[in-house]
Amino acid sequence: MSLLASVLSDDVLFSSWERVRQNQGSAGVDGVTLGQFGEKLFGRLITLRSDVESHHYQPYPLLEIHIPKKDGRMRRLCIPVVRDRILQTAAAQVLTPLIDAQLETASFAYRQGHSVKMAVVTVTRLRDQGFQWVVDADITSFFDNIDHSVLRAKLKRTVADYSVFPLIELWLAAVIQPLSGSPYLLEKGVPQGSPISPLLANLYLDDFDENLMGHQYRLVRFADDFLILCRERQEAENALELTTEVMKQLKLELQPDKTRITHFNEGFRFLGVDFIRNLLNPVTPGAEPWVIPDHYPGHEAHDRAFQHRHFKDQPDQENTTQKSDTQEVEGGKEIRPSKDNTNNGRTITRRTLPVESDEEPEGEWAVVEAPLDPQVRTLILTGQGLYLQKENDRLLIGKRGVVVETVPFNLLDQIVLQGNQMISSAVLRHAAGAGVEVFFADHRGTCVGALDTFRHNHADLHRAQFLRDEDGAVKLMLARAYVQGKLHNTRVLLRRYNRRRQLEILKETDNQLGDLMRRLPTTLTLDQVRGTEGQGAHVYFTALKTLLPAEWNFTGRNRRPPADPFNLLISYGYGILFSTVMTLVNRRGLNPYLGALHALRSGHPALVSDLVEEFRAPIVDTVALYALLDGILKPQDFVEDDQDGYPCRMEDNARRKYLTLLQTKFRSAILHPRIQRRMDYHRAIQYQVYHYARIMLGEETVYEPFILR
Repeated sequence: MSLLASVLSDDVLFSSWERVRQNQGSAGVDGVTLGQFGEKLFGRLITLRSDVESHHYQPYPLLEIHIPKKDGRMRRLCIPVVRDRILQTAAAQVLTPLIDAQLETASFAYRQGHSVKMAVVTVTRLRDQGFQWVVDADITSFFDNIDHSVLRAKLKRTVADYSVFPLIELWLAAVIQPLSGSPYLLEKGVPQGSPISPLLANLYLDDFDENLMGHQYRLVRFADDFLILCRERQEAENALELTTEVMKQLKLELQPDKTRITHFNEGFRFLGVDFIRNLLNPVTPGAEPWVIPDHYPGHEAHDRAFQHRHFKDQPDQENTTQKSDTQEVEGGKEIRPSKDNTNNGRTITRRTLPVESDEEPEGEWAVVEAPLDPQVRTLILTGQGLYLQKENDRLLIGKRGVVVETVPFNLLDQIVLQGNQMISSAVLRHAAGAGVEVFFADHRGTCVGALDTFRHNHADLHRAQFLRDEDGAVKLMLARAYVQGKLHNTRVLLRRYNRRRQLEILKETDNQLGDLMRRLPTTLTLDQVRGTEGQGAHVYFTALKTLLPAEWNFTGRNRRPPADPFNLLISYGYGILFSTVMTLVNRRGLNPYLGALHALRSGHPALVSDLVEEFRAPIVDTVALYALLDGILKPQDFVEDDQDGYPCRMEDNARRKYLTLLQTKFRSAILHPRIQRRMDYHRAIQYQVYHYARIMLGEETVYEPFILR
C-alpha cells in the first residue's frame, strides 16, 4: 500500500476527523464549522478521497489571524478549512512514524512520548554532569522562514515513497487570506496552524541536530528554541560559531537579542523555566506539574540513551548494545533471545530459528510485526518471571536482572502478559499515553483484565450506546446478526473440510446448522437467540469430533480448564482474538461493556464478546484444526497430567508455533464479503467495529455480520 493510499484509507481519514474534532478550532475561509462538517461526515470524506484520487483536490486559502502573545507581540496563525485540516492530519499521521524514526533524541517538540518536562530533565542531567556553559539560542521567525527547496530535498532524502509529495507541494504553495486585505501566495515558511507544519518543521531542523551532535555537542531543542550545553566557555563559543554556519546553510538566522552564551550561575530561561544554579522555577505560577520534573528513574534512562546513541566514541560501559538479527517467519517476525553472548550483563545478539526447526530456542515470547502497514502490532509475553521497564521510547524486557530484549514502543499497539510477569508503572503510564493496550491473561491465554485509560472515553458515543441499549428491537437485531455470522462461518468451515471426506455426519450437521439459521429470524427474545446460538455450538463441536483423530482425545467443548489439545488451542486463540477485538473497540472509543447477545454483567466486556463470535471459526478454529490435522503440532507437544489443575498444557515451542500461525492468519489477505475490498482480518474486525459504531450513531440501521464465502 502506498503512503497516499494509507492517507486516504477509511480508518486514517476517520481517526483524523476525530483528532480535528477533538482539537475544536474555528471554521476556515469557507465558513464550514466542525458541527456542519460532521452532519454529512461520511459523504464529505468520500468526496475528499475522490477529489484527491482524481487529482481534482485543491486546498482552500488559509485564514490569517493574529493573536496576542504574553510579551505583547502578535502571533500569526493561518487556519485551514476543516476539510484540509482532516487531510493534513491524515498525512501527518501516516508520515510521522517514518520521519520520527529519523529524528534525533535532542528534539523534544511535537513528538509522541516527548515533552517539555523531558527536555527540562535532560538539561538538568547535563548540568549535573558538568556541562555548565550554555548557548541559549532562538531562530528568527523560524516557521515563516523555512525554505521550501531545502525542505523538499530533506523530505525526499527521508521518505522513499513520493506519493504524498504532491499534496505537500499544494500545502506549501498556500494562498493566505487575511481578515482584511488582499490574499497573497506563501513563498516560504510553513503556516502555524496547519496540522502538517510541526512535522515538517522538525524534519527541517534534523540536519541541524545531526550536525551539532555529530560534533559531540550536547543539544536540547524544542522546536526553534534550543540550548547547547558545554563544559568550557571556549567550547560554547565554538558551538555558537558552528550553529551560525549551519543556520546559513538552512537559510535561517539566529535572533540576536535572544541568542547568547551564559552560565548556570548567571541563569537563563528555557521552555517556561528559570534555571539558576541548581534551582528550577516556573515562569508562570502554578505551572510546576507541566514543566518541573519529579525525580524518577526514567530520567536517567533517557540521558543514557542520549549518550549511547550520539557519543559512541565515549561508550557508556553500562549500556553498550549492538543491533541484533531477526529472521522472517511466514511473513512476520518472531524475535527470540539468546543468553550466550552478553556484554556487561546485557544481551547483544540473539539467534532466530524457523518455527519448523526441532532445535529448542531459549526465547519466551513472540514479537509479531506485519510486513506491510500493520494494523494491530502485538507483543505477547509467555515466559514466567519476565519484567518490563521503560527506557526512553523503548520497552526493556528482562529476566533475573539481565535485559534480554528491547522493543520500540512505536512498534506496538498492544501488550499481552500471560501468567506471572512484572511491569513497571513507567511502562503503564507510557502505554496509557501512547494508546498501547495492555492485557493481563492467565497461562491459558484467557484475558482477566486490562489497563483502562481516559484516552478512549468518547462520551458522545457511549451516550448513543446507552440509548440504543434501551431499544429492544435494536438489541435483538444485533444479537441475531452475531449468531447468524457465527452459524454461517462454522457451517462454511465444516463444508471446506468435508469436500474431500464426504462424511454423512458432517452433511447432517450442515443441515442442522441451516435449520437453525432459518429459524433465527423468527426468534422473538434475546433468550431465544442465545438458545439458538447454544444449539448451534453443540451441533458444531459434536461434528468436530469426527474430524479430529482419536489421538487428540477431543470429546466436545470444555474450557475451565481445557482438558485436551484442541480445546486448549481454541481457548488460547480465543484469548488472543478477544484482546485484539478489545484493542479495536477501545481505539474507536466504544464502551466495551454494552453488548446485545451477551448479557450485561459487571466486569464483562459484552460488546467485545459479541463481536468475537463471527470471527471464532474463520480465525481461531481454522488455525487450530490446521495445526493438528496437518501435523504442525503433534501429541508430544502437549502434556496431559492434571498438574496444578491444568489437565492439558502446551510445551513452550508449541506455543510459539501456534502464536506464529495465529498472527499469520490475522494478517492473511481476504476479500471482505460486504464491501468487496481486499484487506486482512485485523481490518475486517476493525470494519465490523466501525460498522457497529455507525449503527449506534444512527448512520446505519442494519448490522451485517462478517461471513465467509
